[in-house]
Amino acid sequence: MHTGSVPKKRKQPHKPRRVQRSKVGAPKLLGESVISGFFSSELRWTDPLFAVEQQRQGRPVDDLIGIADHLNDQPVAVSEQLPFFALTELTRATKTLRSVCLLVRSGYGPQALVLARTIFESALSVVWALKHPEDTDKRIDYHRRLALTVEAEAWKQSGIAKLDSSPKPPLSATERAQAEKWFGKRGTGQWSGHKSLQEFVKAVVDSQIDDAGVMNSAGLWFSFAFTLMLGWADRMTHTTGIATWNSMLPVPDGAVVGEFSNGPSKHDLTQALMLGADAYTVVLDALLPLLNPSLVPDLEAAGARRWRSLKEIDRLTSMKPDDPCICDRPQGAWAECHGPTDEFADHELEQRALADFRRAQRTARTAAGTVQ
Repeated sequence: MHTGSVPKKRKQPHKPRRVQRSKVGAPKLLGESVISGFFSSELRWTDPLFAVEQQRQGRPVDDLIGIADHLNDQPVAVSEQLPFFALTELTRATKTLRSVCLLVRSGYGPQALVLARTIFESALSVVWALKHPEDTDKRIDYHRRLALTVEAEAWKQSGIAKLDSSPKPPLSATERAQAEKWFGKRGTGQWSGHKSLQEFVKAVVDSQIDDAGVMNSAGLWFSFAFTLMLGWADRMTHTTGIATWNSMLPVPDGAVVGEFSNGPSKHDLTQALMLGADAYTVVLDALLPLLNPSLVPDLEAAGARRWRSLKEIDRLTSMKPDDPCICDRPQGAWAECHGPTDEFADHELEQRALADFRRAQRTARTAAGTVQ
């Protein structure tokens, strides 16, 4: 029935404004002034060569995890040389490396690097525990119970209801005094008793020097990784200029704006795999002789394949015995230096990667208009 009232104007559905890039890469709102950036959650695998390399680098890391899988259902006995803590830390490191791989394959490199950093500490802890098995499990137990005690006391003082986190059994007065001597009043020190991670690293590195004054490969790696790789991971873990900048996608030279990536990107994928896999290799190298010596050759083979995966596939597959080695510190010709890694190579995978590499090269040249 018509009442004579004026019908309300129907509200038009919201139409999102279109965004376009200017010639220098700066996005503009149509009909408006230039803006300073825009958000994006799109995965931009625009470089086919990059995708090929990521696949090649990921396979040897899967091999490392496969070695740990071979330990499944194998009986393990804690002994004077093998503390319980070393086994739990192997489990933690394995789960963390699996998580790193999932994040890398999804394009979340900075987040994977944050996790890879914890595998460095797992490696550090396992090596130290095997050097000092006599009191490792006791220290870990005191470290855990002191942390739970401090937390329970803090919640009680706050007056906020929470389930009681007090350890069972509770620390006796004597035990707490010893725990605080090792780890500080609030239990913030390293479980090993060192006051800082830097102090812990130095102690582990020094412990890897033999009677002749020669440092083994684990000591060299810890020294190198702490100085270079861990520093970068720390910058990703905390709010830093590096971490903030890596939340943006690359923009063309001369662009005055940024694309703020809420989703996957290419940042730090290789670095995360490198730190995580290298640290996990140290864990396995320390424990396999005690758990299953028959798997040591598999670890050596996986290490060789990992080294090869980080080299340019076209150069790697074209090496001749007398060519200079393509490693960072060549010790002569290819045949005498890293040529023996040919024995462990997955040649079928490398040939597929080479074919993909060449196909991607042709695609890139076509896209750039360089192929007639």
